[in-house]
Amino acid sequence: MGISVGGPLVRTNCLSMILETDIAEHRGIAWRLEPAELDPQNPLVEPNFPWDSGAFFAHGTVLRDPIDGLWKIWNISTKEDLGDFEASRCLTYAVSADGVNWERPLLDVVARPGHPKTNILLDFDSGGTCMYASVIIHPEAEKNRRYEMFILRSPGRPEGSPRQIGDIPLEPGTEQHPYGIYRYWSADGIHWIATEGPIIVTAVPGERMITPYDRPDNAADNALFHQMEDGTYTLYSKIGEPIQPGGFVPYDIFTDGRRVLAR
Repeated sequence: MGISVGGPLVRTNCLSMILETDIAEHRGIAWRLEPAELDPQNPLVEPNFPWDSGAFFAHGTVLRDPIDGLWKIWNISTKEDLGDFEASRCLTYAVSADGVNWERPLLDVVARPGHPKTNILLDFDSGGTCMYASVIIHPEAEKNRRYEMFILRSPGRPEGSPRQIGDIPLEPGTEQHPYGIYRYWSADGIHWIATEGPIIVTAVPGERMITPYDRPDNAADNALFHQMEDGTYTLYSKIGEPIQPGGFVPYDIFTDGRRVLAR
């Protein structure tokens, strides 16, 4: 991490953490550093199947379900020994009564060779690979709308996968849905139906699924959705923005309600 002091924050490493100087306003808040303590029961979950041998949790959602009280994980699993690691990502599922002891239930949703039952919820045959699953639960909604998910899909990837997401209509003159964020609904958090998309379009330069940095109106390969108390949605994502003088990007550079949180 590189930072210059005595003036505006200048970063020389885009992977540096959020610091106190990144916060635009300090009213009503205080900055305090507290050392973290590792849970003695770690690791809580480790790779166990061929489809999660590389990474059990690349990204996804962990929460306590207000409907049944169970802790649940909707996560992206990745297999080991694959050069193009993004091309093996699928949506998987785990549950826990206490948030410590986790079970990957074997379901009749997706089968893999040698595994007639798996904990996979969305595999390649449903529209390509999966990334960044944001699950939101609506306990009081009608049954088929209790679980909502925004997830990044890449139709046609890996090669040979379907190029269409569910029954979502294609744009006239096209034969494939674009890579992007799609919206799903479920009655139980296990069986998902695609209903909208792409809400946000991404691109793939080389083997990486990102939005090119000359398109700051879209999102990059990180998209996390959250619903506010008033029912509106907030999206936290990476964007591409031209470097400003001194390497400092202003917080208020958009006119459409977006705001830069970290830079």
